[in-house]
Amino acid sequence: MVSKIYEGENIQELVEKAKSELGDNIKIVQYEIFKEKKWLFLGKRKYRILVEVKEEKKPQINFEELLKKVENIIEEKVKEAVPPINSHLPSKKLNIPPHIEEKLPVNVEISSEFTGEAVELINRLIKKGVYQDVAEGIVKEACGLDLDTNKWDLNAVTLKEALINGIENKILFTGSFNELEKIPKIIAFFGPTGVGKTTNLFKIASQFVLDKKKKVSVISIDTFKVGAIHQGRIYANILNIPFLINL
Repeated sequence: MVSKIYEGENIQELVEKAKSELGDNIKIVQYEIFKEKKWLFLGKRKYRILVEVKEEKKPQINFEELLKKVENIIEEKVKEAVPPINSHLPSKKLNIPPHIEEKLPVNVEISSEFTGEAVELINRLIKKGVYQDVAEGIVKEACGLDLDTNKWDLNAVTLKEALINGIENKILFTGSFNELEKIPKIIAFFGPTGVGKTTNLFKIASQFVLDKKKKVSVISIDTFKVGAIHQGRIYANILNIPFLINL
């Protein structure tokens, strides 16, 4: 914050002088009228003003919004560059995992140790492609024992809440990235295509670069997704960090 005091006989001239020296973005925070005595009982009326320069707030970068805009641009570019699949191409039956049928059943045979909404949640997970034993294991972590039936049932208000509790209890989370030591660390992101690995990777990288002033490099070892390398390079350029490709 820059502040300065001006004195003179004309208030308008003082304001103009302050603007010429400090710019138009000024604010008068104190105003005073006084008499400067030179002779006995005589004196001129003068003005004293305290002027401050208003600080311009720098706009904060919404990195998540910026990533979304870049993603949309990349998707449009990929659509323009990649021609649509022609209908005359030979059709090939996809290798569907054995636990997922092309026509999913309305219900599956759930273990008899579950009852109520626990059965419903397990069925929903199986229909989404989750293996039955995995679905039952997750749901069991969100259950309590129903004393009337002596079976496992959900102890949460909603299915969503129960699923969150089950995943949190079933999957081991090692802690926040903020707990990392000072020595160099390698953080690996892996998973199916399209689940958000690249986006979340660069969100975390932006926290280290912008908030914690850490040195970060990104290495891509998977070039399966169309446009993924181009997308990663754009994000890295935004953060001004190295982006390497292991082909």
